[in-house]
Amino acid sequence: MNTFSALALAAALTLTSASAGLANGIDALGSATSVSITTVSGGSDNILLSSGGRVMEQVDLGTLRARVQLNKAIAAQLERYGVTADDVIGVTGSDPSDVTLFVRG
Repeated sequence: MNTFSALALAAALTLTSASAGLANGIDALGSATSVSITTVSGGSDNILLSSGGRVMEQVDLGTLRARVQLNKAIAAQLERYGVTADDVIGVTGSDPSDVTLFVRG
């Protein structure tokens, strides 16, 4: 195996491992009954660092917003907060009891 192939393989394995770890919040959202909601100022979607210093997971916003809409308890919580699933721009968390949704403020 030449040096370029070895580096490409190492990069691909690193990316695969990182990608597998990034889905925690979106997976945990499916069975969460409540979430923390953090408002993020600015116009950017899916920024990785919120103004409060929390790091958001890199996710597909369409998938994230669909999961939010499917979870009726979370959708209702967002509505009480004054936002909708369309305002959600990020997520973080490792299990259903510690999910944080980031919304555009």
